[in-house]
Amino acid sequence: MPKFILASRSPQRKTILEDLGIEFTVIPSSFDESSIHEQDPPKRALILAEKKAIEVARKHPDQWIIGVDTLVVSEDGQLLEKPIDEEDARRMLKLHSGNTSTVHSAICLCRVILRRASASAKATADTQDDTSNIEKHTDLSTARVTFKDLESPVDWLAMSERQKRSELTRIEWWIETELWKDRSGSFQIDDEGGKLIENLEGEFETVVGFPVACFQQMSLEE
Repeated sequence: MPKFILASRSPQRKTILEDLGIEFTVIPSSFDESSIHEQDPPKRALILAEKKAIEVARKHPDQWIIGVDTLVVSEDGQLLEKPIDEEDARRMLKLHSGNTSTVHSAICLCRVILRRASASAKATADTQDDTSNIEKHTDLSTARVTFKDLESPVDWLAMSERQKRSELTRIEWWIETELWKDRSGSFQIDDEGGKLIENLEGEFETVVGFPVACFQQMSLEE
């Protein structure tokens, strides 16, 4: 039986855990993020990571569950979650363009510990066979990402292609890749997304969506 369950369908998070040599399986959380009304980005990320982990942990007791959530905040303080469509993605990318955005990645490591109910408890109340206790560790990692001018023409295409598409901006190129879909803030720092980035302050994996340093420290504690 794997030691951990990753409560996320993110292929990037899966790849990071694989690269760490961690034995795990994937069971995505079905927690409704819209049910959380907290808007302070660090607090919201921590709450969502915990809720996702606990939702899966209750279905898989006595196993360690990894819940993660990543939120992006524009330089002018707007919370940028996953885009709903191309226009929403364009809006976010224009906010990033030439500016520095903040990325908060929260992680929760938890498990539901089942305990057999005592005989006296069964005699005095109509209870289930088991009672449960939640053991959890949460942490947050923050990074700052400075973007290139995303409204300027792309400069990495072959000369012949650039001449044909001289008005293609970095934003429109990124929209065409469709890699903005299901990404907080409509961007990624890994792979092709690196072409949008001017500078990074903080952990690379925090921006990808899995704060490795936090996870490693928690793994030592549990």
